[in-house]
Amino acid sequence: MPNQSDRRISVVFCLLILEALHAASVVGEAACAAKGEVESDHSLISTRFTKARTRAAAVAAGGLLQGDSSVAGAGSHEEGVAALEAFVMKQVDRALSHVQSPLPDDTLASLKAFKDYAKTLQDDMLKLHASDQNDIDLDLAEIKNCADEGLETSRGSVEDLRTKHQVCREQEATLVDPMKSKCEEYSRTRKSGRFAATPPTCSLAEVATDSPDALEAFDECLRTTYTWTSGLEPLRQACSAASEERRNQTAKCNALQARFESSACIHATKQDAVCSCQEREIGHFRARRAKISEGEHVRQHIYISAVQMVCYIDVLVSNGANQREGLQDCKELSVDISHLEIAYGPVPELEAACSSAPLCSDGWLSEEYEAKSWHDKVPAAACVPCQKTVVITTAPTPAPTPALTPALTPAPTPALTAVLSPAPTPLPTPVPTPASTTAPIPAPTPAPTSAPTPAPTAAPTP
Repeated sequence: MPNQSDRRISVVFCLLILEALHAASVVGEAACAAKGEVESDHSLISTRFTKARTRAAAVAAGGLLQGDSSVAGAGSHEEGVAALEAFVMKQVDRALSHVQSPLPDDTLASLKAFKDYAKTLQDDMLKLHASDQNDIDLDLAEIKNCADEGLETSRGSVEDLRTKHQVCREQEATLVDPMKSKCEEYSRTRKSGRFAATPPTCSLAEVATDSPDALEAFDECLRTTYTWTSGLEPLRQACSAASEERRNQTAKCNALQARFESSACIHATKQDAVCSCQEREIGHFRARRAKISEGEHVRQHIYISAVQMVCYIDVLVSNGANQREGLQDCKELSVDISHLEIAYGPVPELEAACSSAPLCSDGWLSEEYEAKSWHDKVPAAACVPCQKTVVITTAPTPAPTPALTPALTPAPTPALTAVLSPAPTPLPTPVPTPASTTAPIPAPTPAPTSAPTPAPTAAPTP
């Protein structure tokens, strides 16, 4: 399907040709009218293409440039090219079939107008070719721009930590068999008849005694216990030391594994962004290439026709003695269009890393851990998937801030002021005033006054 630039070429080309025909028809009709030959071939062409020009303008105004019809675009190209070729080849046929004679002035005017437009068309085809080549080059550049400079750095970090983790696990695997052997020897000896059947039964509780008899019993129990444990303690210590070494190595390897997986997540995030960009830009490039490729062939056809028509017109206008040979040379003219061929370059492809298995997936675990020689003896710790939710949490944070601030600030201020200000003023004032005045005053006054007064007065008088 022709792209927008190709449809623009066809319509503009058609209108230019029809303009030329229309201009030439004015000259031709004036000359023919003077001779009484209004119905000459040139006048008929003028009338026909004047009407066609009006129709083409109406189609263009109706939105042909916005359309997506390959039929309409192809028709416009064919109409334009046919307009130029039909008129010029008509003159060529006449020149080849009749005795050479000077061309009429109106025909010469038309041919010269066509030559000017044909030259303009050649220049336009070169400009449009340069424009499309620039679009292709820009698309290829956009694909290259998808590359992240930090991707190689993160890839190097992943490789470094992968190697360190690998070496650590291999070292851990070498500790398994010695530890197992020492601990099995300790367990086997501890359970043997020499030790399991004769464990010390005495008590060392009297370790702080001062009694000679108790101290003697303690010393005997200590010698017996020491003799019994001296055969087991070295074995126990060897098992314990080997187990501790294995635990320390496992902790070291697990820490390296965590760093490796974290680094792989960072790299995968960068790689996903690059792959997404490449997939999008490669799609754009391929779509543009398909459209430009169609327009490229149309432009080449127009360019070839324009060059050949200039050649024919030059021979016809010259009225030279070897006109027939010159016209034959134009017919056999080989037009070089190599400079109108778009350089698309190699077809871009997605990087192989874009199809790699996601972190912690079955395929990833198999490649990174399970297929390794050390995995059977020292399996890797549980894989921690990439936390992609961290990227999502940053987006909604600023959204609620402007929405809540204007809604909540003015609402509580008038509501609290109107309700609380008048309510406390009338309630406390009348209630405490009468209660405190009447209750305490009359109660203490009569009790102390009447009781002591009559007792001392009546006793001394008789």
